[in-house]
Amino acid sequence: MTRGLGEGFMTMFECDTPYREGYFMSQDQADAVLGRLFRERSEAQKHLILLRAEARKLGELFTGLGAIVQSDKVWNISLESYQPFLSKETYEKITKLKTGIREDEQNLARLNDEAKKFGT
Repeated sequence: MTRGLGEGFMTMFECDTPYREGYFMSQDQADAVLGRLFRERSEAQKHLILLRAEARKLGELFTGLGAIVQSDKVWNISLESYQPFLSKETYEKITKLKTGIREDEQNLARLNDEAKKFGT
């Protein structure tokens, strides 16, 4: 036991109690934190999978549209009918999807870092 801190004091490395963010936790507190962490991480992983699937569907749709346009012969193209146009709603949906994926990836990275602090 370290005596430099005074009689009876232990450092965080000498104590069996979990240590997190500058304070000691009871085992019940540590279990609650780990439970929350695993639940949040699982939810974030599921949400990210859903967003990526939606993005993949949109990508396939745009790839299909591109293939249709490319197959037209130059003399069959009516410029008015091929104006590249996305509705405001579609543009906002894509922007929201990209933002959601980025935020979920950042959140998942944060949760994984937090889990590493607990040795999981």
